[in-house]
Amino acid sequence: MLGIKFPIPNSQFPIPNSQFPTYQMNKNLKLLKLGLYYITITVLVVYLFIIFLPLPWGIGVGLDPSWTYGISRAAADKLIFGRDIIFTYGPFGYLVQGAALEDNFFAIAFFRIGAHLACLGVTVAKLGQLKTNLQKLALVISVLFTYLINFTTDYRVIFTFLILLSWDNILNNKSIRWWSLGLGAIAGFCLLTKFTVGVSTVGALILLLLGNLYNSLRSQSNVELSILALVDAIIAATSVAFLFLNPYPLLSLHKLLICAALAGVFGTTTWFIERQQSRKQLSQVTEETRTTKFNNLTRQLFGWRGFYWVYSLSLLITVLASEPSLLAFIATSLDVSSGYSSAMSGVASPWEVRCALLGVVFVLALLRVLARENSLGFSLSLAFLLWLTFKHGFVRQDGHVLIFIFSLPLIVSLIIAKARSMRLAKFATGIRLGDGWHLRSRCWWFSPLYMGRWGDAI
Repeated sequence: MLGIKFPIPNSQFPIPNSQFPTYQMNKNLKLLKLGLYYITITVLVVYLFIIFLPLPWGIGVGLDPSWTYGISRAAADKLIFGRDIIFTYGPFGYLVQGAALEDNFFAIAFFRIGAHLACLGVTVAKLGQLKTNLQKLALVISVLFTYLINFTTDYRVIFTFLILLSWDNILNNKSIRWWSLGLGAIAGFCLLTKFTVGVSTVGALILLLLGNLYNSLRSQSNVELSILALVDAIIAATSVAFLFLNPYPLLSLHKLLICAALAGVFGTTTWFIERQQSRKQLSQVTEETRTTKFNNLTRQLFGWRGFYWVYSLSLLITVLASEPSLLAFIATSLDVSSGYSSAMSGVASPWEVRCALLGVVFVLALLRVLARENSLGFSLSLAFLLWLTFKHGFVRQDGHVLIFIFSLPLIVSLIIAKARSMRLAKFATGIRLGDGWHLRSRCWWFSPLYMGRWGDAI
């Protein structure tokens, strides 16, 4: 009106006709790239799912087929592991390594296909959390390596669990206890499949939560939550392992329900007493100091915390006093595993051991840097698995060395995925490429010497 022009919001400016084709083309290119990315991921996942689909194998003749049949037959006959049969596999060991019988064919097929699908699903979900192409490429190549070596179901379960532990939202304060319960239950079930799988999953989870507890103590925040999450995982793993160790799980479920009922009665009663006591103390202002101390004590023992600790104590007593014994199962599996490893150990090539130790040193250096980036728990979990694969590979020798060699790329890729600084990610990528060269130079399993050794054994 007076020559004054009021500013117009940017959203109301129309795109000039001369720039509209360029804008529309850029938008279409972005949509095309995004579509191609998801199509590529989908095709790759479907291809891997079909081409590497694990199927049950039947009864065979020889050393390995004999014990694969044995664990399947023991489970079918409802023998008690740790008493009637002592081995490094548990009552669900037939799901990962057992021979297919008429009674368990579909159970084995569904479990192995489910583990295969879970590995791909967890990997794809992790790819969605990663921000850089370097992190995504490292993880994809590492998972492909595990398929190329044809990792058995037991190690596929271990590495799927490890990738799951690398998710960022597990240690979220709002969901950490739910994750602890769920992952603890999975780890408890894994303990009943194979001793190595159980030790790997339970140990990795406990170390992750211990690292989180250390960070909480250091920062003096959410200490109680971190302690409860750790106890949640232990309770869940113990309850599930105790429940399914019995060939007749309903009997064990009955004992667990009694523990829960006792804890529920105690928790409800103490909560009611605490509530009545609190009402009385509101009118006694002169005894403020004493009531404060009383509240601090009862708050830790009464109410839902009382239910929590009474259930833990009753579960411990039940596990120690019940048959079949979970402690006997773990102790006998440990004895067989240590004796079996000692009997099967061999002297490795010095050059091979030096290369492996060099890789371990580099990975430990990366884990130390990662721990300083507020990922102490996950660094401890990776270090624990690194030690297990190294011990298993260079104690058993032969093809077991491949488990360690192909575990290194996956461990390094998870370090890259958790790294906050690009400097650490790039350095880890250099280690990853060096390990790839090591893989190429040590493909001795395809050599005539290696095939000849297997031929002599057969």
